[in-house]
Amino acid sequence: MTSWLPEQDITFFAPSDAALSAVPPSVLAQLSKNATLLQDVLKYHVVSALKMAADLQNDELLATLLSGAQLRTNIYKNGQVITAEGSVVSKPDLKASNGVVHVIDKVLYPVPTMSVPILLTFDKDLNNLGFLAFQAKLIDKLQGRSCRVVFCS
Repeated sequence: MTSWLPEQDITFFAPSDAALSAVPPSVLAQLSKNATLLQDVLKYHVVSALKMAADLQNDELLATLLSGAQLRTNIYKNGQVITAEGSVVSKPDLKASNGVVHVIDKVLYPVPTMSVPILLTFDKDLNNLGFLAFQAKLIDKLQGRSCRVVFCS
């Protein structure tokens, strides 16, 4: 058993084979060369709690095994459609001996690594918004929220 993986009561939002095939080759190459990054991506798909589809809530934030990272679930069409970080759950509630698997249609990446103010500072398309947030004294309020960053090519 992998040391970071709990032995019981996990929920794994597992990308389908088609989802894995859709990952760009440059990202797959980066993941295959960097075991730590690969583990981080996998940890981001796992919640250390048993969450059947009926237990998931709209706009719920679930703590993942990746330290400090949360995964957002949403419920649409009166419970007919469930998403995890925008990825549609195509096969929910596949029971396993140590938890449950929900098959999703995308790999959840990139993993959140920057706070909003840092992302606003370093993304060339968001510098002006970052400056406005600074002027409006919103940086402290934005600090605790995570954003997505892209993998390097």
